[in-house]
Amino acid sequence: MNTIGPGYLDLAFQWANEADPDALLFMNTMNTVRSGVTADAVHDLASDLLNRGVPIHGVGLQFHLRVDEPPDLAEMRYNMNRLSDLGLILHITEMDVRIPQPATESSLLKQANIFRDVLKVCLEVSGCRALVTCGVSDLTSWIPNVWENWGSALPFDETYAPKPAYGALFEILRDH
Repeated sequence: MNTIGPGYLDLAFQWANEADPDALLFMNTMNTVRSGVTADAVHDLASDLLNRGVPIHGVGLQFHLRVDEPPDLAEMRYNMNRLSDLGLILHITEMDVRIPQPATESSLLKQANIFRDVLKVCLEVSGCRALVTCGVSDLTSWIPNVWENWGSALPFDETYAPKPAYGALFEILRDH
């Protein structure tokens, strides 16, 4: 049996770099909003790759959040800063904030605050260069297909009308 073995990650980055030396190479991660085992492992892996000379330029952070469990902004900032301190670019690659259904005005405002707070932290962290939502409209969101009785996770509703989350993001970017 032929296998690549434990060095597959190094090889993947090296081969991608050889294919396009100008491409920015990222690893994409999940569950790094809060401090803990996963966030530590991502930091340690990124640091190890860099120390071994593996061509990695950034880390993508998936932020699949719940409106009733807002992130601890200090933890999020800490985890993002320590990756940025390695010289890595950070992109929030998949952000959504799911809401128990049906969404209420109160839950939509809480969601807007979470989007606002995450964007503020991203703008504060020197290496954070992008915040991308995991879709545009609730019409095509993956959330209801995976999380029963949850939805309304994106800045635009099912008719592509802007929700308070869109307004919160717009205000921060306009004033930045």
